[in-house]
Amino acid sequence: MRAATAGDRGAFAAIYDRYADRLHDLCRSALRDRDEAAAATQDAFLVAAERLGQLRDPERLRPWLYAGARSQALRRARARPAGASTAVSRPGSPCPRPATAFPRATPPPGST
Repeated sequence: MRAATAGDRGAFAAIYDRYADRLHDLCRSALRDRDEAAAATQDAFLVAAERLGQLRDPERLRPWLYAGARSQALRRARARPAGASTAVSRPGSPCPRPATAFPRATPPPGST
């Protein structure tokens, strides 16, 4: 985390590799659109790269990233035209994951 804050691209790439799939799943659950979820995930990492130095507690990286991804997904959802469908946008696409796919605010007892 400190190396990423200092500008080490490899360290930030490791953060990306660790969290990108999970953040994409979060965005996909919220947006129900694969392309919009990919864009929201990318936006979340761009903001994270710019603001990583503002994170005071490295132990809070995961929830901080999730909050940023959720914020980007909500921003994109609000930007949709009124009446736009939240359903999967392509015929034949797999059914979106249910809202229960959002991560729990606190881990279940005994999971850490």
